[in-house]
Amino acid sequence: MHKKILIKYDKDMNIKIEEVGPVSEVLRNLRDTVKDEVEAYDSKFNDEWVDETWTPAIDDALEMEPTDALIDQHAANTKERNFDMFSLLPISKDLEYKIKSCIKAGTITDDYVSFGLSIFRKHIRRKEFDGFHLTYELVIGKVNANHTALIAKGFTADKITSITTWHDKAQNKQNVNMLLETQINTRSITNQGIIDDVMALNTEVLVAIKAYANSIDDKVLVKKATWNALMRQVRQTPVKKPINKKLKMGSSIVLKTNMVAKNLLQITLLTDVKVIIYRTKLKSTVLTEGTELPFNELWEGKKEDLPGTGEYIKITNLNTLKKAVVRCFELDVQVS
Repeated sequence: MHKKILIKYDKDMNIKIEEVGPVSEVLRNLRDTVKDEVEAYDSKFNDEWVDETWTPAIDDALEMEPTDALIDQHAANTKERNFDMFSLLPISKDLEYKIKSCIKAGTITDDYVSFGLSIFRKHIRRKEFDGFHLTYELVIGKVNANHTALIAKGFTADKITSITTWHDKAQNKQNVNMLLETQINTRSITNQGIIDDVMALNTEVLVAIKAYANSIDDKVLVKKATWNALMRQVRQTPVKKPINKKLKMGSSIVLKTNMVAKNLLQITLLTDVKVIIYRTKLKSTVLTEGTELPFNELWEGKKEDLPGTGEYIKITNLNTLKKAVVRCFELDVQVS
C-alpha cells in the first residue's frame, strides 16, 4: 500500500514533498536580505553560484509533480476492485448450494472441494487479488465443465456469465493499478533525486547564514535561519476557534497552564451564575475570590491582569445549584 511520505530534515522537522520548493524559495529570500554579508563571510555563496547551481535546483523542486494524486487514484481504484471481488460472494454461495445439490442428485460426479470455492472466498475476503485470480480460473473451469447440470438445477447461464463479468471488472482495475504503481515508483525516484539535491544545497546555505549570524551575535538572524522559522512562512497556522468549557455546580477547571504573557484571554460567561477567574501556584488550589466574569459580555485580560500568582489560570463556578458554561479564546498578540 502506497503512503504519502514526509521528508525528515533537522531532527524532527517533517517537510511534505510539495513544501520543498516553497521553503527553498523562502530560504533564498532570506539569503538575498544578507547576500553581501554572507558572500563576504563565505565567497562560495555568491550570485553566480546562486544563479547557476542553487536556482536551477529550486526550479526543479517547484516543478515536481507529487505522487499524492496517483496514490489517491490507486486507493480509489483498489476500493472499486475489492467491491467487484466481493460482489462474487453471494453468487458463490448460490453456486455452492447448486453444486452440492447436483452432487447429491448424481448429476455432478466431482467432489465439492475440487471446485475451490472455499479458497476462492478466502482470497476475496482477504482482498488478495492474485489468489482470487488463480482460484477464479479453477472455479470457472469446473463450472463450465458442469454447466449443463448446474443450469438444470437453476444456476442460470446469466449467473455463470456474471462470475466472469465481475472477475474481469476486478482484473481491469488491477491492471490500471499496476500501471499506477509503476508511475508512482518512477515519479518517487525522480522526485527523491530532486529533493536530495536541493535540500543538500539548502542546508549548505542555511548553515552559512547561521554561522555568519553567530559570528556577529545577531540573535534575530539566528532564529530566522532555522527550518522551523522557514516552514512557518510556508505553512498556514490553523485558525483558533473559541471553545466552550462546562463547569459543574461548585466546581473548578484549569483553563490555561503557562500562558504566554503577551497573549490575551477573551471569555464570555454564557450562563447567569457567579463565576470567577484567577491564578494559582498549585493545580489543586481552589479560591473563592477572584475576578468575576460578567454574564453574556466579553471579558478580556492578560495573565498579569488576573488576581493571584502562579502559572495555573483557573475558573471556578461558585454556584452550587446550577452548571456554568464559558466560551474561551486565547488571542495570540504579535509584537513587532
